Amino acid sequence: MKTVTLITKDFALFAIILAIFAAVPLGSPGAEPTAHVQAEKRGRISGSVVSSATGRPIAGAYVGIGDFGDAGGSNMERFRQQGIYSTTETDEEGRFVLEGVAYLDNHPLVVTHPQYIRHDQIVSLQKDKPEPNIRVSLKRAAKVNVKVTDATGNPLHEHFLIRLEALDGRRFIPPGQHRHLSTFASSAWMELSKTGTFSFTELDQGEYSIDAMRFTLPETTPESTSDWPEAFIRSIPSVTIYHRGIPNLKIKTGETKEVQITPADHQTSMTIRIEIPESPFFKPDVPRYALISRKPGLLMWDDGKTHGVEDHRLGRILQRALFISAVSPEGTHTVQNLPSGIYTVFAGPHPLYMRGARVEVTRGRETKIEFPWIEPDGIALVNLWSLSKQVKPVAREYSAHELCELLTEKTKSRPRFKPDPSIKDEKLTLSPEEVSIWDLLETIYLDKGWRLEEEGERTLILRPGLSSNP
Repeated sequence: MKTVTLITKDFALFAIILAIFAAVPLGSPGAEPTAHVQAEKRGRISGSVVSSATGRPIAGAYVGIGDFGDAGGSNMERFRQQGIYSTTETDEEGRFVLEGVAYLDNHPLVVTHPQYIRHDQIVSLQKDKPEPNIRVSLKRAAKVNVKVTDATGNPLHEHFLIRLEALDGRRFIPPGQHRHLSTFASSAWMELSKTGTFSFTELDQGEYSIDAMRFTLPETTPESTSDWPEAFIRSIPSVTIYHRGIPNLKIKTGETKEVQITPADHQTSMTIRIEIPESPFFKPDVPRYALISRKPGLLMWDDGKTHGVEDHRLGRILQRALFISAVSPEGTHTVQNLPSGIYTVFAGPHPLYMRGARVEVTRGRETKIEFPWIEPDGIALVNLWSLSKQVKPVAREYSAHELCELLTEKTKSRPRFKPDPSIKDEKLTLSPEEVSIWDLLETIYLDKGWRLEEEGERTLILRPGLSSNP
């Protein structure tokens, strides 16, 4: 077994937790590393942005090309020089021109405006073709104003975590984040509110869920960096209280919806205890971390390894979390009033190393879950950015070998999939619906208990395992 050490002394991890839905990529086709572009000449992409409802031009819309994960900073200027990054805004006539663009057939184009729904498309620019003249039609965005109240409707001016999720699985980027980070798109949007109110904007029509949870955060910022760890530890709550959820909220195009969330009484309690041995790498006064999700398929990615900040498995887990929180150095955290049901819990000494467990929460019963210390089983190596690609199986029986061939073809061997010999010829029936590889693998895990193990840096082996539905 390869031993991996973790150092958990950096308070910057707290910022990662609070901004987790903007800090860890989920993995999209755009996440593939961009090759260096050698182009002697540059072209230009021009076009117009209009309202889909009226056809009138939209002034002040942001238009840009490029998709670079969290590269940021000086890298963006380098990408601009390579001709793979360019930005502008539309004029009063809704017109735009992107200059200095390299000749490529896969420029990711993004168009945003505060009152409209984000638009993404791929644009080709070739030497032997005329300058592309793009016409982008934007749909009016919807807005949801949330107010958390007590039972009589009085506003609660406390710290709340308010979470919105698209129930159809569509992925979006919340306003205010870097417009080019499409690799960070998620079907969930989580915000901290000090007043119990928040507005979710630039939303497309569809069905959403909303959850509100109450907890505490530091009111002031320490004057020096050296004060951060102690202040952070003092601010960690021992209890998080689930306030209430709205399981199905229908939103129409351009609609503004007012939502009031009053408290529910589920009468449940879940206590999470994390055991960490004293060692040079895990100090007794360092916080632990716990995450709760409604998605049982996430246990597919409980590989027992440590993960980098940009690991796509970690991103999958974090972005499908109901919430994630630091846990006091004592290693215990209680979540009260969760609705009864099955939850997936990940916990550990570090947000980059957490183990998973299936937990059932029942009304009127206190649920306790312990995470004993288990040495990390190495570092996750295989890059899974390609698992966000869509796959549409034929409605028939597949052997595990045929399934692996299908996935390997779809990912172009990045990564390659292999079946364990013991299940090579075992059959399963796949749905003909088009889904992401992530979703397909999680469904198979729930149905068959099959899990993935790494073999080197490019191969995943599908192995039999215990059923996730005991």
